[in-house]
Amino acid sequence: MAGHSLGVHIQGDTFANLQQQVADVARRLRRDPSDDEALDDLDYAVNEMTEVLQFYETVLAERDLDLPYVREGSS
Repeated sequence: MAGHSLGVHIQGDTFANLQQQVADVARRLRRDPSDDEALDDLDYAVNEMTEVLQFYETVLAERDLDLPYVREGSS
């Protein structure tokens, strides 16, 4: 699979909900940067994306494929 990389499939409704969550948090944090509930909601959205990314990376590793990006903190 040289030159190829696997993709991530996310249902449209799931992606739309995630986008709405992040947009809502951004709006709330612009209004009140100390909004702890908004930060909790942002953490939830980030955790959802992290789970998808971890699954993607696991599948790549199982197929002995390199990541098509550099992981933050890796050298």
